[in-house]
Amino acid sequence: LFHNVNIDWMGKRKFFIDDKTDFYPVDFNVVYRACLEAEPGYEQFFKTSKFSYVLVPRACPLAQALRQKSDWRVAAEDNISVLFYPAK
Repeated sequence: LFHNVNIDWMGKRKFFIDDKTDFYPVDFNVVYRACLEAEPGYEQFFKTSKFSYVLVPRACPLAQALRQKSDWRVAAEDNISVLFYPAK
């Protein structure tokens, strides 16, 4: 799960990162921010990471980019966030 929303999964789900990034290495944060901003290279990173879900704010550039991709589908959304899953 790639997300930047604070969600208490009670240890039942594996996640890539959340918005508490201060203890991650700087290089890791650079990649994370590049993905959120849908900067060039994020697609390749997503392919190699094989995320099962992506949960991000509706207004973030990554949400807008994934909506335009045929290989991602919207599983659920509300007025704050959107949950995507791979189409394959």
